Amino acid sequence: MKKIFIGYYTLVVTLGIMLAINGLLLSQENMVIDLSFLLILVLTIVSETVYHFMTQNTAMTLSSAIIIFACAVLPFSEVVLILFLFTLLSRLAGVIRREFKHIFNMKWLFNFAVFTILAKTTLILYNVFEFRYLKIEDQVIVIILLCMVHNFINIILTYLVVSMSSQVNAFKSFRITEYLVFTFYNVMFVILLWFGYSSYNEVALVYLGILVVPLQKSIMIQTKSEEISHMLTVDPLTKAKNRQAFEDELYEKLDKEMPFALIFIDLDKFKYINDTYGHLVGDEVLGDLVSKIKDFLRPKDHVYRFGGDEFCILTYDMGYGDILYEILRKNCGHFHIFVSQEELTYEFTMSLVKYDGLSKETYRDIINEADKAMYLRKQES
Repeated sequence: MKKIFIGYYTLVVTLGIMLAINGLLLSQENMVIDLSFLLILVLTIVSETVYHFMTQNTAMTLSSAIIIFACAVLPFSEVVLILFLFTLLSRLAGVIRREFKHIFNMKWLFNFAVFTILAKTTLILYNVFEFRYLKIEDQVIVIILLCMVHNFINIILTYLVVSMSSQVNAFKSFRITEYLVFTFYNVMFVILLWFGYSSYNEVALVYLGILVVPLQKSIMIQTKSEEISHMLTVDPLTKAKNRQAFEDELYEKLDKEMPFALIFIDLDKFKYINDTYGHLVGDEVLGDLVSKIKDFLRPKDHVYRFGGDEFCILTYDMGYGDILYEILRKNCGHFHIFVSQEELTYEFTMSLVKYDGLSKETYRDIINEADKAMYLRKQES
């Protein structure tokens, strides 16, 4: 893995540095340090450094949007210079805050290379679409496409290096909602910058620069609320949704008289597993059970940790509830993990309750019915 990481890192950095050198030395347009260049540089510096002093999370800044805009109005050589300066000053802010020990290191070099690759990709797409000659509505469509592509490539390049360096799959932490929120703000800000600059030149950059900090605060609040919501509804050990999320969902369905199927699952002899193999192995069994159950679920169905070694599945389709119950029943006894090269097979007991939306059952009625059915299954086995 270390050799793969070094090879990948070297490839990205080499490509980024080559593009930067080509942009600086072989550009057909002369570099002009004018007011537009300075204002865009200030915008990127503010965007990338302010949140070093305001929050621990610097992932959601508007620097990407500003660079996408810069590629439309500045020669690539000037964009490269801006990338070099603002990434350098961002690292300096991190050193001041004692987040980093050094300004120049492998991470800074990689970030600069990634930004350069993304900028070059953006510039190529601008040229392919002949952006400046498009109608206004077509320019908006191209901006949306650019932001989506820019953010997607950034995620791929960054998550790959994190996964290889830490030997942990960083893509598991990816959330599509966070990507869409970030892309939305980028699109909005690029549109404001482009059309504002097209009409009012540098004056628009000054006024829109005032929006950088408030907009970034909005982004942080939005993405933080997504993170908090995830923390409040997901069981940290098993990654199943927690009991509070289950109760909220079940109460909502009963209030709206929406049909559903509820499958209760209880691990068999879980105390024996804990006593024999230890609680860490017990925790691994719980996580493995949830992971395997998720493989059989549709995107709109969820597994919840009801408590201890008890789980439940809530489906929106009574017919699919029967199918899922049968699938899990046939696979019961085939779930296993390996403990010190020993295969540990575990089993579970299930009960199925269906609600047709016509009766006036309460939350307590549903749970009691599931408990009684579970008791009968336990007696039978």
